[in-house]
Amino acid sequence: MNYENYSIEQFVADEEFRRWVKNPTKNDIVFWNNWLQCHPNRVQRVNLAREIILSMRFSNEDPSSADYEEVLHNILKSGNTEKSYNDHLHDKGVSRFIRYAVAASVMLLLSVGAYFVLAPNETVNEVVDNSLQFVVKENPPGVKSQIKLPDGTKVWLNASSKLLFPSEFPDDSRNVELIGEGYFEVKKDESSPFHIKTGNVVTTVLGTSFNIKSDSLQNQVQIALASGKVRVEQYNGKNEIISTQYLQPGQGASFVENQTPEIFLYHWDKVFGWKDNIIYFENAGRHEVLSKLENWYGVEIETDHDTSDEWDVTAKFKDQSLENVLENLSFTVGFDYEIDEKSIRLNLKQ
Repeated sequence: MNYENYSIEQFVADEEFRRWVKNPTKNDIVFWNNWLQCHPNRVQRVNLAREIILSMRFSNEDPSSADYEEVLHNILKSGNTEKSYNDHLHDKGVSRFIRYAVAASVMLLLSVGAYFVLAPNETVNEVVDNSLQFVVKENPPGVKSQIKLPDGTKVWLNASSKLLFPSEFPDDSRNVELIGEGYFEVKKDESSPFHIKTGNVVTTVLGTSFNIKSDSLQNQVQIALASGKVRVEQYNGKNEIISTQYLQPGQGASFVENQTPEIFLYHWDKVFGWKDNIIYFENAGRHEVLSKLENWYGVEIETDHDTSDEWDVTAKFKDQSLENVLENLSFTVGFDYEIDEKSIRLNLKQ
């Protein structure tokens, strides 16, 4: 079989591909691992097709290849036309969960640029597609926001972060995706678990409060639990669970690809302070300090020359202006500064 020129629709409709995704044999695993190594330019397409297949739930019948192909073809073809995705999915006897899971994947595929071009002057970008019934909330640097989800769950979304969620949750589960950092106070509902997908980590709760932070540069996800109990599962590229951790209040977990998860005890202000407008540094180097200030205040900071990351800053600032923070740090670290609207210049003292 020549898969090199397959479209996403063809992958979804291919019986052998679906078997590898949902119930692989040993030969399937060997074949696809080798194929992906030989075709790295097709990994993104294959992963998206896998996510769509795993998201689909057909309630009335065992779907054929034609059913899979027709559903995805019409979703992709519809785009921004007036035909409702939901009407089509109902016509095929697909469970309600697919409307959200497939909509999430397809919306990301079709509209990845739209998040940045819609409402460019707004402090918080919100994209709502009425036919998909899916919402994307995104904060630029320097902006935080509070969001109330359809079930009553409260979310504090940090700067440079994005949250994707349906405008209505199905009865049996609540699924959202987080890119960046967010603090969640989940409305308790024992009949409907709450799932947060962050990279290759999925956090499952019934009702609790916790913080999740993802760092795409370091390929790291951190979860810290404030109350209740959570289960955190880490997946590999084959969508297989490779680690499961249960956290108690006061515990945090750090997940890095190809490394054993680390369980740690956290400092409250360091993890949760941001939602209460607290900037907290603990033995922070220059890069950490300046990066956090840039993201917090939505500015760009330059130094007068290259310098090592030898700062060691431990400090706490609550409800402080950028100028007050810089003034305090200037005595601790040793620098002069100039502020020109959104540009900051640091003159480091020798």
